[in-house]
Amino acid sequence: MNPAFSCPVPCDKDPTHPSFHQVWDSVTSAYVSTPKAFGKSLQPAELPDGIARFFAPQLAAPSDTRTPAALPLPLLHSVLQMLLSRLRELIELFSSLECRIRGGSVLIVVEGDATALAAALDRDAAAPPVETEDDDSEASSVSTTDEEGQAKPHTLVPVELRLIDFAHATKVDGQGPDEGVLLGLETTRTLLQGMLARVAEEMDNGP
Repeated sequence: MNPAFSCPVPCDKDPTHPSFHQVWDSVTSAYVSTPKAFGKSLQPAELPDGIARFFAPQLAAPSDTRTPAALPLPLLHSVLQMLLSRLRELIELFSSLECRIRGGSVLIVVEGDATALAAALDRDAAAPPVETEDDDSEASSVSTTDEEGQAKPHTLVPVELRLIDFAHATKVDGQGPDEGVLLGLETTRTLLQGMLARVAEEMDNGP
């Protein structure tokens, strides 16, 4: 996977400051790196443009810093819908968990190659049944990478959304869910919903 971007979003004490890392530029075949200081410098009102810088640079406010080539809007629209669906599941899960997490983040990774992304989205939509094999089967040891160490096409996924950095988690029976985590997740969902709306509007307006 060539990540279009990898973006850890704090989900506990300070959910309004995403820590952006790197964005794949399909034109130059190189990463555009952005320090964590950028995310930490954003004010709440600037967050939509901060998110747009990585999802849809063409929709972001003008910047003096280098921005990568953008993914096609129809693909991005599908990606955002998928991320919102997975984020909704994560929010539902944490609404029922009685725990406290310190220093946790949500890591979002998106396939940055438009051709590979389109193929991965098509495979995900088809969602064929996954065949399982016995542990002692030869199929269970088949490599998922090619001779160059790259992921084989059938193993590529369009997006990943995972909770990371949750080593400092504590179970707190009877104290309800972690409101800080839920605030961070809800903030992320609001930003992605706003990004989805902007992408849909651009698609409706056309070139």
